[in-house]
Amino acid sequence: MMVIREVNILKLVEYIESAWKGDVNLHVFYDRSLNEKSLENMVRDTHDKILDLNNQQSGLSFLGIEHDDIKIGFIVLNEQFDFLYSFGVRHDFRNKDMLEPIFFYIRKKLNDNFFCLMNECNTRAIRWLKKCGLSEIPSLSPSKNIVYLKYQKCP
Repeated sequence: MMVIREVNILKLVEYIESAWKGDVNLHVFYDRSLNEKSLENMVRDTHDKILDLNNQQSGLSFLGIEHDDIKIGFIVLNEQFDFLYSFGVRHDFRNKDMLEPIFFYIRKKLNDNFFCLMNECNTRAIRWLKKCGLSEIPSLSPSKNIVYLKYQKCP
């Protein structure tokens, strides 16, 4: 059974590592500004970015995803600003039966109206978010290497 629960920001690093461990293609989709793309460095870089955002912005929720007591992923979002900041799911759990409830949970937490900023090289996540109904809005992208995606439930 899958469970999504709030976790401490320091504990979040364990969920990030669990989400990405074994994903041999992660480095292809990861932020190009990180030179050494080992699992350890990508986990640390992501956690550091989340820590930085947490220092700048109150109201972030840090969520761990578990399946049968196994850590399989994470979600970072801000309900106040309807902002999905980061997420990841372990490669062997990236299937419809697992991903649909995760997306439904995100939609519910963010009231079916949210945005997400993705690094342009993360084409895998961008494709999945578009498949889930998010639309790309280039005019709102804060820089040329960031993709702005918006989800809005149809009335």
